[in-house]
Amino acid sequence: MATLLKHWREAATLVLAARMRKPQLGSCDYQLLMLQRHQRSKFMPDNYVFPGGVIETEADFASQWAELFAKSNRTLTRFTNIRGPRPPIFSKTTGASEIPNEVAFRICAIRETFEESGILLVTDPSAVADTGDKDILKLSTSTTDKILSKICKRELEDWRRRVHDNALEFIELCRLLNCVPNILALTEWSDWLTPSDFKPRRYDTVFYVCCVDDIPSAAVDDQEVVNLKWLTPSEALAAHMSEKIILAPPQVYEVSRIRNFKSLDELYGYSVARGDKGLDLWLPVRINAKDGVISVLPGDSLYPEKPDFVGDKDVESIDQTMLDSRRSSTCLHRAEINGIFKIQFFCNIDLPHGQITPVTLAPDDIERKSKLENSRPSFRILC
Repeated sequence: MATLLKHWREAATLVLAARMRKPQLGSCDYQLLMLQRHQRSKFMPDNYVFPGGVIETEADFASQWAELFAKSNRTLTRFTNIRGPRPPIFSKTTGASEIPNEVAFRICAIRETFEESGILLVTDPSAVADTGDKDILKLSTSTTDKILSKICKRELEDWRRRVHDNALEFIELCRLLNCVPNILALTEWSDWLTPSDFKPRRYDTVFYVCCVDDIPSAAVDDQEVVNLKWLTPSEALAAHMSEKIILAPPQVYEVSRIRNFKSLDELYGYSVARGDKGLDLWLPVRINAKDGVISVLPGDSLYPEKPDFVGDKDVESIDQTMLDSRRSSTCLHRAEINGIFKIQFFCNIDLPHGQITPVTLAPDDIERKSKLENSRPSFRILC
């Protein structure tokens, strides 16, 4: 598998869930950060995505990180002791770097979140040293505020531009503030590989979840990101289905899974408990049906025994409608796609490694649920 990595780029993304001060009656008590990509972006233009981006090997694997984290007396190898399976993005060798892949991709997710939204998830090295997992949630907010008091807003924005232009500057910013990226606050969630027919731009992206106590101040960079919204999972799905925002299938899937959790504490508890059970690489395989596209995931009856990771084969076609195929399939783990705004996931199997299945509701049900959750305007917009 590692030899196939030349066919795609590697990336990290962060599902940032923040507690709301005054949630509406019947609503979940948290919102997700969604960023709108520029319309001229070469990948997913205009789409709302979670913050994240491509790994910068020279910066995210830099040996200087070991020096900064050494102040915390905490080994960087703690993330390599996960008992479950490790996908290629973590198991491949990256030169002679002493920074484990699991750490470098966490740094990448935190750095990209800072570049795109201005949110800096860092902590004091000494605070990391003797802190148990139960305190990760608290570390994500209060410690950062104290660190950022050392620098004015204008200086921070200048650093944001510098980091965007040169990822190595993120190390210098952490040195200046005497802090480290809060890698403890991130838990492994999933690993998605862009479908093989999406040549030439494909990405192997590890998804992390981070829960924070309050909605942090955020602003777009007007380069890669042109707008941002804080949305509950129901709001995000309803906005997509009503064609107010565009979500790609992986975002629809992950928001549908997160929608299982009524409270931030439930999401946090689940993500921490599941985080050391390992990950599999998920490659969606597209199949053309008579009335749309079926995107099958591992475990589905139609998922190939040997999926085409490279894209050497043509997309398979079946002489069935999406509904007929669904009815004739014993195991479902798929999306039915009939346009960018009409994406429905179906899953009737138990997912491995403690993964939770998506909440699958009809569009009308999601819209109705979103209206019940909110008597306020649909979106909270910060820009």
